[in-house]
Amino acid sequence: MIGSDIATMSHDDIQLMYAAGRQINEKGNASI
Repeated sequence: MIGSDIATMSHDDIQLMYAAGRQINEKGNASI
């Protein structure tokens, strides 16, 4: 399901999602 969702996303959407994930990971790592 996730694979097909990503396949229908635009390149910009994927970049935004990736950037958001990086921010979440950085905040999580900083809070540990």
